[in-house]
Amino acid sequence: IRLQRTQAEDLTARRAPDVEQVTAWRELGQSLFRTSDLAGAREALGRTGPACQQPRGEALQALCLGVVLDRALIDKFEGRLDVAQAAADPLPAALSSLPGTGNDLADAYELLAQIRDLRNQPDEARAYFEKALALRRQQWGEGSVRLAQVHYRFGRMLWNLRHLQQAEAEMNAAWQT
Repeated sequence: IRLQRTQAEDLTARRAPDVEQVTAWRELGQSLFRTSDLAGAREALGRTGPACQQPRGEALQALCLGVVLDRALIDKFEGRLDVAQAAADPLPAALSSLPGTGNDLADAYELLAQIRDLRNQPDEARAYFEKALALRRQQWGEGSVRLAQVHYRFGRMLWNLRHLQQAEAEMNAAWQT
């Protein structure tokens, strides 16, 4: 994390291209999120503000939408569902219009599924999770351990929604992988 912070600060000080700066700050924010430093993650993602206010070019637009997604994940984790949902709802349409955003698009669908699940909106939750699962299957292939983890999360959500037969099928798909 120290190395990532040093790199991001150096890129900012050198006025490197916006794509490089946003990438570095986003990667730092994601690392801090994984270590449960939510305040640090927010601060790092906040450093992308100047470049993301009026992003120029598809690559920078895609990165800035990824920053919005990362902030929404933090909001959901902190229980701020209204804020997370407001940020995440427009992401699928925006991300699907840009090349190279498949990973963020799948993450956005999964985030929306989790939010809908927490709000007791089972039909919407399921539809979003199925979209995420379809994208992950295309990205990673059937034998991927990461896909098995998505099947497992989907199975848990279905179990919570009392769709027991479908939950069991998803858990079996995870186990088979």
